[in-house]
Order: sequence, then structure tokens, then C-alpha cells
Amino acid sequence: MPLARARDPEVLTTNQVVIWANTYGSGRVFGTTLGHANTTVSNTVYLDLLTRGLLWACGRLDDVADLRVTSIVETTPNNVVRWLSVPGWSYTIESALYAGGPWNPLTNASVTASNVTSAFVITNFAEFDEPQRFFRVRLSDP
Repeated sequence: MPLARARDPEVLTTNQVVIWANTYGSGRVFGTTLGHANTTVSNTVYLDLLTRGLLWACGRLDDVADLRVTSIVETTPNNVVRWLSVPGWSYTIESALYAGGPWNPLTNASVTASNVTSAFVITNFAEFDEPQRFFRVRLSDP
């Protein structure tokens, strides 16, 4: 599953996958093509990505409280939220008017992961008749 895409505007006209994760049988695969420059490999964000990817591939990423949303794609009238997940684990999508809550689960917003990334379509996004709305993904059951 692609986790990130990028392109060099001087060379490419389309985005290319640069970070990915998948399962192969019972094994886990994490890969990246990033890291060809000293400025990249010394960057703390890159080091965190590499560390967490390797820990996940080895089954040693125990930090389940730190879920990572990888993208939110806005389409009318729906939105799609994607996040890093653990196959077999259950997640709930919640919403609130304010970042501090109170948080409420969306209707039918329980997802059991089948791969290393999961997605949920927030349907009829326009029905939230507020100037802003916050969404989060919460681990329901490991």
C-alpha cells in the first residue's frame, strides 16, 4: 500500500510512490526510496519514519496510541480519511466541533483493518452544517 507519493517537478510529471508498506504472507514489508542525501538522512522526520517503519515490519511497533492519519481526500459530497493500521484491529472514526472535543463516533464508522492502511468514507460531508468540524481515528480493539 502506498503511504506517500512525491515528484521532482524538473524531471517527472506524475507523482511516484516513495514510501510503502504491505504484507507478504505472514511477513511485513516496509520500503522507501527516500534518503539519498545527507540532509534527508539527518532529518528527524526521516529518521522517525525509518525507525517506525522498521519497528512495524519487525512487529515491534507497540505505540498504538499514536495513530497516524496519512491522508484526507476532499470530494463532494464525501471525504475519505486514510490511516496506518494493523490488520485485524478495529478503529472508530469520531467527530467534534472543537479539537478538544467532546468526540462522538460517526454512524457506521467502525473499521476492522485488513491491511497496513485503512480508509473510511465520510458520506454527505455537507450535512455537517458547521463552519468547521474535526475528525479523528481511535483504536477500538487491538
